[in-house]
Amino acid sequence: MGQLVAIVTLLLSGNESDMENKFDRSGCLLALLSPLFVIVLIEIGLRIIKPPVTFAISGSCLVQEDAQVGYRYRPHSTSHLQQYNEIDNVIVINSLGFHDIERDLTIDQYRILALGDSFTTAGQVPVAAGWTQTIEQQLADTAVINLGVDGFGTDRQLKLLEQYAPILKPEAVILAFYENDVQDVLAQVTLDCYDGYLLIYQTEAQKEQFIAFLEDHEPTPAAFWLAEHSSFYRVMAVLFAQNGFLLVGKSISPPNIDLPLEPLPEAPPGLMPDLFAQFEALAEEYDFQIIVVPVPGKKEPTQSLAILEQQLDGAEWPHIQIVDVYPMMEEQFQSDGREHADLYFVYDGHFNEYGYALFGQAAATVLEEQLALEKRVE
Repeated sequence: MGQLVAIVTLLLSGNESDMENKFDRSGCLLALLSPLFVIVLIEIGLRIIKPPVTFAISGSCLVQEDAQVGYRYRPHSTSHLQQYNEIDNVIVINSLGFHDIERDLTIDQYRILALGDSFTTAGQVPVAAGWTQTIEQQLADTAVINLGVDGFGTDRQLKLLEQYAPILKPEAVILAFYENDVQDVLAQVTLDCYDGYLLIYQTEAQKEQFIAFLEDHEPTPAAFWLAEHSSFYRVMAVLFAQNGFLLVGKSISPPNIDLPLEPLPEAPPGLMPDLFAQFEALAEEYDFQIIVVPVPGKKEPTQSLAILEQQLDGAEWPHIQIVDVYPMMEEQFQSDGREHADLYFVYDGHFNEYGYALFGQAAATVLEEQLALEKRVE
């Protein structure tokens, strides 16, 4: 408004030289301020719309090397996970090294162990909202101990059970099978930490290339500050900076630096039946039942079950039961007036709190029926 008044005054004064000088200075100022004004408008728009590319920086690395299973979570570690502007959760790892409540193993309770990958870890939601806690709250005098680890295939889940079955002495085990678990067995991906970054690799050569990239391209503290406080800067960094992915994920995998993925080997004949036979041997040795629960996927809810049945090819074991809980989940979300997509985050492929709750409720119903447990009476 002040600039407009000055221009009008000059026009009325009739001093052309002064008017031209004023216009020149005003034009320069406008040229300087216009891009800033546009950036501010874009920043405001991004904060209102919140497209997934503008999500804030994810938290610190949680894993450590493990001689038996390759890697696992560090006991007592925490990380603030923020993804796609829809996930905002502080992951808290307990003293056992899992995303679970603290456990007093001296308490005499019916004990169930839960094995699985990131769907069992449930790091996208608070511990209390994970499906293992949903089961625990529905069943009387029962501890459902979460042993889920991101990226674990069935072979590593077996190794975890070999480690913890003698210690925790479960009466039952839930194996949550997801559609990519066979691929995880074949890929043998390893997670590791380096200078606060999560490294996701298949070979030691990839790991060395990641470290070399970080040493040459690690963002500056100023870049991290800008990425933390500006949606516009995050978008520009992700789209145009070679190391922009580090500003929003603090993780690195082969595609981030244009490394080819190692091709998956052919699955050896009888891979999954052999693994399940080892599960059966453990169950017989330590006297517990195993209930395998296929996890319904976001795109194809029956894909996990179909892959499992195809891999096992009709094989059966006395201590192992496969139970499809999706029909119960479907009945419940339809009763709630909702759809399959409502079980998941919009952009992320995992269950949201509603999905985890329905999966846990259905699994608890199965456990009540199969293991003759009583419901908790509030």
